[in-house]
Amino acid sequence: MVVVEEAIVDEGVSRIYRPGATRSFASRKLLNMVREVLNKLHADYRVVRVWTTDAPYMETVERVQWFRDVYGCSCVDMETSALYTVGTYLGLEVCAVHLVSDQVTERGWYVLFFKEEFKEMRRRFCEILRNLCVELLTRFKSLSAL
Repeated sequence: MVVVEEAIVDEGVSRIYRPGATRSFASRKLLNMVREVLNKLHADYRVVRVWTTDAPYMETVERVQWFRDVYGCSCVDMETSALYTVGTYLGLEVCAVHLVSDQVTERGWYVLFFKEEFKEMRRRFCEILRNLCVELLTRFKSLSAL
């Protein structure tokens, strides 16, 4: 499980909302709340920077290594930078939490998605997300009551 602090823009939506954008960021307030709740739930997670691309199956070993070496990205996805950019544009609090389902290595693409171990990880992830959402909704209701 990863919590995305920053996304490197390599997709089209962000470039429409913020021409020239190269990075987008989670809401600091929501990111801190998510981390606090995940720690309270004893969840195993990492805070990461992702490379967001909207080109399916173009995550070659060379490009993954380049984004890791140049930007410090440890994951690749297809939506986070767009969500963060549009969220900022609309004044919304946005923070992405992902479950990593496969790996790109020098030996090729390792797909974990259909394996039993991933099914168990996905079940636990859904349980954590449910608890995270309940806790965050409770906190936001408390804040709005002030």
